[in-house]
Amino acid sequence: MTDLHPLSHTWKIWEHRNDCENYEDNINSIGEFDTVELFWKYWVRIPKPGAFFFTNKRNRGIIGGRSVVSYSVFKKGIFPKWEDPVASLGGEWRIRRFKNIEEVDEIWENIVLLTIGSSLNTSEHILGVRVVDSSHPETNKTMYNVEIWFDSMNYAEEIKANLGQSLNNLDVSKLYLRNHSD
Repeated sequence: MTDLHPLSHTWKIWEHRNDCENYEDNINSIGEFDTVELFWKYWVRIPKPGAFFFTNKRNRGIIGGRSVVSYSVFKKGIFPKWEDPVASLGGEWRIRRFKNIEEVDEIWENIVLLTIGSSLNTSEHILGVRVVDSSHPETNKTMYNVEIWFDSMNYAEEIKANLGQSLNNLDVSKLYLRNHSD
């Protein structure tokens, strides 16, 4: 039997849709993992944003008959919405400017790997990460977000600095800070 490589936390992968009336009905857990090996079993089955997000050349794709607009990876016990008791005390850094959809794919995967691998100095304060297609097809406007959620605004600047140190291709001066209690 192969030795497994445990992660510091148990994580859940969530799918966010926009085809149900009730917001919470649009958020569904699609997997849970606590080892590197189990993470990759799930990860290879989740489409990259570039495979289904809206672009100027195509409409947003349908995944398994569902209108998926986002995926997120959060620590077990944290529901990926602002109203979560822990998430409501913190905020998020949003990456909103991308050269192209391929850069969204790359940054999304790199931030997920940094997060689940507890590779940032502030990892204990990271709750999860999310990639979102907020595009407006009716005006042909693409808008993508990669969000890094954390538990306290006291760590916002330190998390931003950690991201800049860990991702050479990320211009942290262009990150957008959002406080979940505002």
